[in-house]
Amino acid sequence: MCNSLKNKVFFSALFLSIMLINSTAWAEVRVGVTAIRGELQTLKRWEALGKYLSEEINQPVKIIALTSNSLIETALQGNLDFVLNTPVGTLLLIEKTQHIPLATLNTLNGTQFAGVIVSKKGSGIKTSEDLKGKKIISMQQSTSAGGYLFQLYHLKMKNIDPHKDFSSFKEGKNQDDLIMGVKIGLFDAAFVRSGILESLEKMGKIKMEDFEIVDQRNDEGFPHLHTTILFPEFYFSAKPSLDPQLISTMKQALLKLTPKHPATTTAEIKGFVEPISYEPIKILLQTLKIEPFN
Repeated sequence: MCNSLKNKVFFSALFLSIMLINSTAWAEVRVGVTAIRGELQTLKRWEALGKYLSEEINQPVKIIALTSNSLIETALQGNLDFVLNTPVGTLLLIEKTQHIPLATLNTLNGTQFAGVIVSKKGSGIKTSEDLKGKKIISMQQSTSAGGYLFQLYHLKMKNIDPHKDFSSFKEGKNQDDLIMGVKIGLFDAAFVRSGILESLEKMGKIKMEDFEIVDQRNDEGFPHLHTTILFPEFYFSAKPSLDPQLISTMKQALLKLTPKHPATTTAEIKGFVEPISYEPIKILLQTLKIEPFN
């Protein structure tokens, strides 16, 4: 082979290698996030984290806001690389697709959250028993943790079946709307995750004094009004087929976030910690005989 031809082959191979490396390095990384308060608000909350992760892993990161059900379905289809999801949704992905939990969300109030059953002040609904025969609304009645499953587990422990004992039991898509529905009397009570009420009051949309917390609990160190026991916060998990180096780099980026970083202040969190045990969630799902333990 002449030198001219050898050089052409060499440089063609080199060019192809560089293109392949660049295409891999700059492939878009899709991070699905559960939109507990609507898509726009979720994207606004997490866009700074997406920018930070893009810089840390040297690849463009796209934040995709999805409802609990849509996120699970999209992840099961393999169309998401990473997921920031409820502990219930995360456990489902772990059991079904061997998703790898990388970190647990550390909110301004720690690494745990709870479910709330909220009614309107003066309605006479203060305990679980008072819910019987009433009109109730919750979040998605399959994968929503703080907006349905936590409350379902709480009521089961009191021998109450929402699907039999309520006069109506509807499903909503936005937790803010559920609270407003109770405020204006469309529903007698709503299931939402802890922290939503306080956030709405801070925004000037409600006054806490207008609402009642059904079966209110007090857990030392936990600042939010709540009905149920505490469960682990959201998990950031990875699709198992990803490059191990990418998974490792992503985990390191999450764990080194500080409370004062723009990505954490925008998201109103402290950062992330090593994954904490999801055993309480496993017990809940096994008790309720819910997928993947049905």
